[in-house]
Amino acid sequence: MRKLIIFYMSFMVLYGCKTEEDSLSILPDRIPISISAKIKSVSPSVATRANINEHDEFENGAYIALNVTPVGGDEKKYLYQFDGSEWQSIFEACYYPAGNTPCSITAYYPSSIYGTFSVSNYQTTDAEYRQSDLMYANYGTKQKPTSEAEKTVPLTFNHKMAKIIVNAYTYYGGIYITGIRLMNVKCDIDLNAALNLSTGEVASSDVLDNISEIKVAAQLSDYSLEDMTLSGAALIPPQNIAKGTVFIEVETNYGSRYYKIDDDEGKNFGAGYTYTLNLNIDKLGEDDIIPITNWSDGTPVTLSPTTDQGTPLTIEAKSGAATVTITNPLKRKISYVTVIGGVVNGTYGSGNITVNLLNAGDKVMLFGNNATYCTCTESSSAVIYKETNIELTAPCYVYGNVMSLINAANYESLTELTGDYAFRGFFSGCEYMENHPSKEIVLPATTLTKYCYCNMFEGCAMIERAPELPATTLTAACYYGMFENCKNLLKAPELPATVLASTCYSEMFRNCTSLVTAPKLPATELARMCYYGMFRECSSLIIAPDLPAVGNLEDYYHCYSNMFYSCTNLSYVKAMFVSMTEQATSGWMYHVSSLGTFVKNSAATWTTTGSNGVPEGWTIVYADR
Repeated sequence: MRKLIIFYMSFMVLYGCKTEEDSLSILPDRIPISISAKIKSVSPSVATRANINEHDEFENGAYIALNVTPVGGDEKKYLYQFDGSEWQSIFEACYYPAGNTPCSITAYYPSSIYGTFSVSNYQTTDAEYRQSDLMYANYGTKQKPTSEAEKTVPLTFNHKMAKIIVNAYTYYGGIYITGIRLMNVKCDIDLNAALNLSTGEVASSDVLDNISEIKVAAQLSDYSLEDMTLSGAALIPPQNIAKGTVFIEVETNYGSRYYKIDDDEGKNFGAGYTYTLNLNIDKLGEDDIIPITNWSDGTPVTLSPTTDQGTPLTIEAKSGAATVTITNPLKRKISYVTVIGGVVNGTYGSGNITVNLLNAGDKVMLFGNNATYCTCTESSSAVIYKETNIELTAPCYVYGNVMSLINAANYESLTELTGDYAFRGFFSGCEYMENHPSKEIVLPATTLTKYCYCNMFEGCAMIERAPELPATTLTAACYYGMFENCKNLLKAPELPATVLASTCYSEMFRNCTSLVTAPKLPATELARMCYYGMFRECSSLIIAPDLPAVGNLEDYYHCYSNMFYSCTNLSYVKAMFVSMTEQATSGWMYHVSSLGTFVKNSAATWTTTGSNGVPEGWTIVYADR
């Protein structure tokens, strides 16, 4: 404010008294300079803090400094103020030069930028943030207009500071985030030395060496569930911060977590660029300072976690409003964080949960500390499942690591499931679930439990890509019906497992009518009903996966039964088993293509034809492997 008052006084001293020359220059043919002003949008568009969005227009009452330089003449400065609808020159009217002399027009915001400009050390309020947002506009050369339509000069302002966005979050009980600070930053610019008047660029080499701190965000209330997250943004002059410099402090009720720059050549923050850092501070007990590396404009860095596995299970509205309903009959405690219109909030529920996403890009992230979200009760007359299930009312992207529901604090490195039925039926019937264009659903478990993913995505008709399944040792019914009735599924996951279990792949892709290519099946040892109905009714499937198991199928009850049942376009199968019984392959070639090729082991002793063997009308070819 002090700088602004001094600037106004300077205008009054310079222009409060008119010279005779000034008075004579305002002739009837002089045309006043009218302006319009807009702010170039920042990409990516991100909320500056929890309650303030990135401003893309000037606020009512804003001031800008306009510089007018006639060709061959001296620069003259004017002050303009925005009244909510138009810009007005104050203190002195601003005119195009007399005659036909063209002039160059540039402008700055805020208006009080001459001499030394400093960003605020406390950017938690909208006013302080705006006054730190140095912007520049260069219209170029303008000829005196000859019509009313040409009189207004449209100015587009570009941001000349670097923007740092910090999103801090924790899901560890009892920890609350109370503040975020930038540390060891240069906040002052000698504009007489650093400012390029023709381009508006600020040279980082001329940023003053005064080291300071900037408060980015602060909680304003007593501790609550909302204090599990805190987001904020601050503007700093362009500068390089050296390797090893502590740059960010996240304050909590248990102390602070610090983050340092760790790039060998330091980190260069460029004018007009946005840098986003997502900080998971669950591991507060560690004393080391966490390094930040490979941080670039437009690409958020997440610490910790640092890999794709670090994105929690997330549901994001695709194109408009959507309601997310989590049916939770077991009353498992689920914490969730919403980002609605850029505003971040955290809470939890232990019953059914409903989240209303209002616009495209709004999202909810899910966390929990539960080994399973389904139970099974068996009796002599029935098997009863109680399972958590997600429903959507409109198209949503689903992505991220499902293990965030198993261990909220350490999910990014978790690869073991311990509870049977863990995610059974979790997304079953979720017809509006879709794959994100670039983010995947992550199922990283390599240690599985029985029925852990059974029917997990059954009836998710809109998904096109299946998540990777890295486990090499399977458990009973672990993938049973996992993608059944996913009619738009185009890409199946790789299936590297070599140790199978009873019904592990049973009906896994049943009625996936868009699936053209099947994944490889490398296992050479089978299990009871391991492939039962695996590709049943996959009507687009043309080539079956090679079946390398060589042994006697008599040992594996119904291992291939109904495997390709009603795959009406299937025309190629290669199966290396030597002997079999019809119960092992019952119905496996029912209603396939009338013509095709079947590759048999040259040592095979079985001769069964028809739906339980080689389809009638197919050509048999023999191979050793």
